Amino acid sequence: MNTRGILLVALLICGPSYVEAASWKRADVYYLPWELEVRARLSPERVRALASVNPPLRSTYRVYRVSGDRFTHLVQVLDLSRLHKADGRPEDARLVVDFVGDSGRQTTYYASRFNLCTPDSLKKRPIDNAFRDYFRDLHL
Repeated sequence: MNTRGILLVALLICGPSYVEAASWKRADVYYLPWELEVRARLSPERVRALASVNPPLRSTYRVYRVSGDRFTHLVQVLDLSRLHKADGRPEDARLVVDFVGDSGRQTTYYASRFNLCTPDSLKKRPIDNAFRDYFRDLHL
């Protein structure tokens, strides 16, 4: 089997997230501190709005556009293949990652302090300190 065939089989086994990853060209990352305390749960839309204020409300609120090698590393850190079925309860978002494809199509994931989630919260995976530190220390 040639290299292209092996890659195709690997993509099919890994699931739709990695098939989509091949068509993404960049990621827009919106970050609020994991420790931020708020009175009401933050939605991914609210995280985008707060992080995008120019100048930012706080120096720790950030927005990044990620592409190239950093994009590849970001996809590895997110490890979307580990997402599993969940209860669908929304979580208190602190991080939003919008993947953007060539056609402008967008695929979103968000993270609370405890889980990485799909926008509908029907798939999640736990995150750890290494994951949180990666985004806390991200400087692009």
